Amino acid sequence: MGREMEQGSLVIGHRGMPVCLPENSLAGFRACRQAGFQAVEMDLHLDAEGEFWVLHDPVPGERHLPKGAGPADFPWWGRPVYQLTGAERRQLRAVDRPSGRPQCGGGEPIPSFRELLAEFGSAVGDGGETEGSENEGNGQPLQSAPALWVVEIKSDPLDPESPTPETVAAAFLLHWRQAPAGICIAVKSFDWRVLDALEEAGRGEGPRCGALVARPRDERDRPEPGNLYPGSPWLGRAGERLAKGSAGGDGEKAGARGGSVAWGKDGGALGRISDEALVAVAAARGWSFLSVRADEDCGALVSVAHPAGIAVWAWTVDDPEEARALASKGVDGLISDDPVAIREALAGGVGKAWVGAGGETSR
Repeated sequence: MGREMEQGSLVIGHRGMPVCLPENSLAGFRACRQAGFQAVEMDLHLDAEGEFWVLHDPVPGERHLPKGAGPADFPWWGRPVYQLTGAERRQLRAVDRPSGRPQCGGGEPIPSFRELLAEFGSAVGDGGETEGSENEGNGQPLQSAPALWVVEIKSDPLDPESPTPETVAAAFLLHWRQAPAGICIAVKSFDWRVLDALEEAGRGEGPRCGALVARPRDERDRPEPGNLYPGSPWLGRAGERLAKGSAGGDGEKAGARGGSVAWGKDGGALGRISDEALVAVAAARGWSFLSVRADEDCGALVSVAHPAGIAVWAWTVDDPEEARALASKGVDGLISDDPVAIREALAGGVGKAWVGAGGETSR
């Protein structure tokens, strides 16, 4: 479906609804379902058994400790998820993250992606319609599952011991093929090597994919400049195209609208990567969307991306005024910790799911 047929911006629950419930928890995703949101976003890490933890952090930390427990209670404490098992996941809890806003939950189990699929699969009937059963014994009809799951696959090219992109992609495709037919799963990642691996492993059959983009903005991003800069290890085959195109080493090439500066160790600018170059790479790789920081010049990116059939999503949008401004610029998705407030701010301008011109292949 073309963007011209949609109205408004889609509001996406960022890791569920963390403004009031633990992020990436079943409770948070249930709240999104009950509130009628079309889309939710979540983070995935591959563990030692080939399962994905729905968790943001690569290494479980103190905010994942059950009440009354400490790091000394777990012999495996301090190890990354890819070295842990389901049994160790079940010892942890998703708890509230620090926030200046009131919280109303805590101590939720950390789900696996497979568990999440099983729970929400029961809420999807033929064609995504609501099942006729009752929800959790409260006398209310079971709401249909969110139609779009935005899955951020976590992978780190800077960690030589972490699973290869090929391993991560193969494991994810096994899960994707078992997902309920009424749910569209869109994959994004800062590690574009994972997107390459999904394309190769899927052999033309796989989920829609899009790139997470953290372009360096200014000195605030030193010493870690994000993932989009000349010579970045995060970019896979797309990096080769950028190196041949607009990502010049003199800091002046491709200084077109929306370009971004990467900072070298010596404090000098390494180069600029423009909106035009970014969209050209996305189109060449067959990606459906780009997900960028909300403080980017999103309107400029939209003007280049939409003619190429590529959607633009912004993260993380919690301010109502910012949400209205981004929506007015044609941003397709607003990823928010407080999706209820953002939906209210947009009033009648909330749109339907548009994930770009690329289609999800059949399972």
